[in-house]
Amino acid sequence: MSQSADPQFTVKEDTPYAELWMGTHPNGPSRIYDNSGNCETTLEAWLKDHKDQLGSKVKEDFKGDLPYMFKVLSVNTSLSIQAHPNKVLAEKLHRKSPDIYKDPNHKPEMAIALTPFQAMCGFRPIAEIAKFVQEIDELHNAVGIKHVPKLVAASRSYDQTTQMEAMKEAFTGLMMQDKNVIERELNKLVQTVTELKNGGNDVSNYVGDVLLKLNAEYPDCMECMACSDNVVRAGLTPKLRDVHTLCDMLDYTGKMATKTKFKGQQRTENGAYITDFIPPIKDFTVTKYEIPEDCKSLKLKGLDSASICIVIQGQGQISNRTLKNSINIVRGSVFFISANEDVDLKVTSPGMLLFRAYARVI
Repeated sequence: MSQSADPQFTVKEDTPYAELWMGTHPNGPSRIYDNSGNCETTLEAWLKDHKDQLGSKVKEDFKGDLPYMFKVLSVNTSLSIQAHPNKVLAEKLHRKSPDIYKDPNHKPEMAIALTPFQAMCGFRPIAEIAKFVQEIDELHNAVGIKHVPKLVAASRSYDQTTQMEAMKEAFTGLMMQDKNVIERELNKLVQTVTELKNGGNDVSNYVGDVLLKLNAEYPDCMECMACSDNVVRAGLTPKLRDVHTLCDMLDYTGKMATKTKFKGQQRTENGAYITDFIPPIKDFTVTKYEIPEDCKSLKLKGLDSASICIVIQGQGQISNRTLKNSINIVRGSVFFISANEDVDLKVTSPGMLLFRAYARVI
């Protein structure tokens, strides 16, 4: 994608490319290029000199900083088992371990699938988990024999506090389990499910299709998050693991996935299909523009927030009253829109897919 937008970018075949960052975070700051392809400055430096371009509310609420990061992820290997702290916990972790948790900001995050996507979304209802640990010996052994009876008993209770305590204890037992036990039981489970699948048997009792998918392939997605790199990790990573903090911070309320999946608000405009993903926080919102083949132009209306846009598919041109000439955009092109500025988009390809991130002002 980077190479599509920048012919000077050279792909190194022996180097993995997992994430494309857009924003002002010091670990991956965006750079501003002129029409000749020369780097003029970083977006962070430019915004320090042009804070009014953030938008009045963003400038006031976030002290002159861009409050979000925008990413494209190509997940070629399993992501670490991780969670992100809220504001209170982020401040506490930063005070305690500033070398690990490098800023005091929270990190709410949203992922929007670009390819067919399956993901774990919180904890299942406790009754489902209890059924799995009783019927799948490998999971029973991984959780630990001392935790399973309490979990099963709690699944028959109507007291939510009892259920959450049992879920936390079982999950902590799993995460604290000896590495060799986890490896042994996981290998046995994958082998069992693979043999059943190859034999034409139903593996739904093991959620076998998901298990084998996680063991073999991973999808692509857009991500948007608050401007922080605070991650509490507990597994599947060579980086530092803070298992105790992760197990202690999670919400162990069991829910159906349909109740935790975040849905966008759909609308149409000038023939384009638009979906707004508006989380209950001020830091960011994402809008997805699906522009069909018969739609050749669209106005990206000004907002009282600075925006970052990326072209995922298609090509065209953008123009604005502040530009002397229109700018060509292709797959992988990233452009910044100052607050309260309209951008006219002309599509020259058979359709376009574009995403736009901004602070929550709608």
